[in-house]
Amino acid sequence: MNERKRFAVWRWTALAALFAAGAAASALMFPGVGGSRPAICADPPCVSVPDPPATTTTTTTQNRPPTASLSAAPNPTTVGVAVNFAGGGADPDGDPVTYRLEFGDGGVANSQGASHAYGSPGTYGARLVVTDSHGNQGVAAQSIVVAAQPTTSVTTTTNPITTTTTTTAITTTSGGGTTTVTTPTTTAGTTTTTTGGGTTTATTSAEPQGRCFVPSVRGKMLSAATKSLKTRGCKVGNVTRIRSKATKNRVVRQKPKAGSLLPRGARVNLVVSRGRR
Repeated sequence: MNERKRFAVWRWTALAALFAAGAAASALMFPGVGGSRPAICADPPCVSVPDPPATTTTTTTQNRPPTASLSAAPNPTTVGVAVNFAGGGADPDGDPVTYRLEFGDGGVANSQGASHAYGSPGTYGARLVVTDSHGNQGVAAQSIVVAAQPTTSVTTTTNPITTTTTTTAITTTSGGGTTTVTTPTTTAGTTTTTTGGGTTTATTSAEPQGRCFVPSVRGKMLSAATKSLKTRGCKVGNVTRIRSKATKNRVVRQKPKAGSLLPRGARVNLVVSRGRR
């Protein structure tokens, strides 16, 4: 048998064995036919099997949201007192971010920090929203406790006006002796007012308001007596001048007497020395 016939017999024998075993025909390798590539051999002659297509692997990375942080001071606070907010944010993928600061009472700032004062007491939920270029968000929140302004308390303590009696000796020359006159002395009261932690002390007038509290002007010069009466709500009435050993223009008598309480503007009559001659 020549070479050509022997190869054909071998080819069919091998192909039949392959089909009988159920193996894929593409697994046969025939030297000298298509080089070392797999081939299917039958009539017509062997056909080379092409290489399988290349496999492509695609990896998808999910975008991550940014992070956010927020602090506020003072907290708790009081109505009308500014709260300082300080926030921050970062994106793990390096995307640009924007900020929106919400104070919880309707106020908003497009920044990561700001100052804000609340107009009424309560608890407010403030938050900082950080958004990246893909729309992903990170949020940080703070609860702000706002108290009302403290109530101002006023406490008033008044010490009553007190009157004590002192004895004043005035020497006159009309009788050649010593005349003793009892004169009431008024001690001024004090008013202490406490407002919001501060204390104010005020001294009240010694004279009852709106009245004439007659002072003792005996022994005073007329000008000094006039001034003293005026400060006590009184006026100088009739002035009678008499000859006396007392210094000229010195008051030697008065009517009504010292210590009398009269309507404001009441007149006090005086007797004044005109000197010895």
